[in-house]
Parts: sequence; structure tokens; C-alpha cells
Amino acid sequence: ARSAVLARYAQALGQDPAKTLLGDVFALHLALDEAQRTRFAGVMTAMGFESRASVDGSELLDGPGLRLFVSASPSAGGLTRCELALAREVQREPLTLGQVRLRFDGARAELELVR
Repeated sequence: ARSAVLARYAQALGQDPAKTLLGDVFALHLALDEAQRTRFAGVMTAMGFESRASVDGSELLDGPGLRLFVSASPSAGGLTRCELALAREVQREPLTLGQVRLRFDGARAELELVR
């Protein structure tokens, strides 16, 4: 699983896995044009992801341990947001670095690319 890969990565960097903050990635949000959406959804459903409409109107591709939210875009926008599980709770104000905004909500974090 991804969490095991992250633990091995931290260990290879000489970090104590018990002190690692990042737990896992559990959702990705993408903005794709119609051709890309169709192709991407086809590939992901072939890999076992289930497709359905999301509450926000995007297409939700729900798979083992990962949810992909795909919204329509007039051009290829790519990754717009990443939802992360944290190993422990973090209480702090959102952090903006250039076009990247990082928000914390207890043991979850959201990394958003602001365009």
C-alpha cells in the first residue's frame, strides 16, 4: 500500500517513521477536458474503479484506497487538489506558497493548486 511505501521512503531518508506526519493520500481532484475525462475514466474503470456522479457535479472514480474526482475543464488542467491523511492532528492556519495552498483540519490536510 501507499502508506508502506511512504514509511520505507522516510526510513531511507533516515527519518523515524513514528515522527512522520504524512499518513496517506486518499483523494485526488483533477480538471480534464472531455477527451481526457473519457480516456481517464475508461482506464480507471478497467482497473476496478467505480464511476458515479459526485455531490459537487464532478465524476467520482472510487477505487481501493483512493477516490478520484474529475471535473470538466475547457483545457487540460490536470491535478487541482490532493487530500491527505495525517499521522497526527495538526492545528495551524492555512499556508499559501505561491500557487499552492495547504489547509489543515485535524488529522487531514488539503493541498490545493490555485490557478
